[in-house]
Amino acid sequence: MAEQARFWVAHDLQHTDALRATYIRHAFRPHAHPEYAIGIIEHGAQSVQFRTSREVLPAGTLALINPGEVHTGHAQTEQGWTYRMLYPSETLVASVLPGLTLPWFKEATVFDGELFQMFQTLHRVLEDPQGSVLERQSRWAVFMSVLAQRHAAQRAPLLAGAEHAPRAVELARQRLEAAVQSGAAVSLEELAGAAGLPVLRLLRAFRAATGLPPHAYQTLLRVQRARSLLRGGVPLTEAALLAGFYDQSHLGKQFKQVYGLSPGQYARGTGTPAAFSPPSAAKTS
Repeated sequence: MAEQARFWVAHDLQHTDALRATYIRHAFRPHAHPEYAIGIIEHGAQSVQFRTSREVLPAGTLALINPGEVHTGHAQTEQGWTYRMLYPSETLVASVLPGLTLPWFKEATVFDGELFQMFQTLHRVLEDPQGSVLERQSRWAVFMSVLAQRHAAQRAPLLAGAEHAPRAVELARQRLEAAVQSGAAVSLEELAGAAGLPVLRLLRAFRAATGLPPHAYQTLLRVQRARSLLRGGVPLTEAALLAGFYDQSHLGKQFKQVYGLSPGQYARGTGTPAAFSPPSAAKTS
């Protein structure tokens, strides 16, 4: 069994990213998604570092990662693992749960045979270009409502997101996000100044609140910005430079460690002009 990945965008579900992949040697570094990460393990087993513990996800597992939660992933055995994933935004989730608090999943692994089958069917329908909009949206709404009813808890842990982080850390996050958006460099001293904390105290507080040190969080933000640019049709080389990477190769390495795909694969999955960007050796000054 060889490594393979198919990425596409489920446009009928508010342009949600979808992935079906088999990984054997690939390892995801610590990272987070601004969206939920919901999926199933179809074959093999994946090892995931989640919060403060490591969990093994065998075939038949439903995986649930909340927005902003740092996690890793690699094969548990030499045979690797095959899985199907969706990355729904909080807006999409809220649209099928009107009047309810956004779900918070306490457990990263759930064994629920009925929900496993519901998700597998949903994912296959989303992958089928001949499927109907009505069926796709209906299956999503039913799956999400049952999932929230059975397995969601109140959102409260510190790592849930910015609203739970200490104010000082949130100020540092905002400074980092602004720097990434503008393409400006930022020093540790600047972050500490924005947060109003001594450098060492900021480093400890930032990691406790986000699960990553500031430099790793900055890289994650850059990868997420590159992803957003690619979705908008920005050519690969330009997206790499705008996101703060040295060149397209640098972006490619970081991007795959987070998403399990090359930037080119991602762009092709979105169907945007970025997919047809020619290689370039252009570098920032």
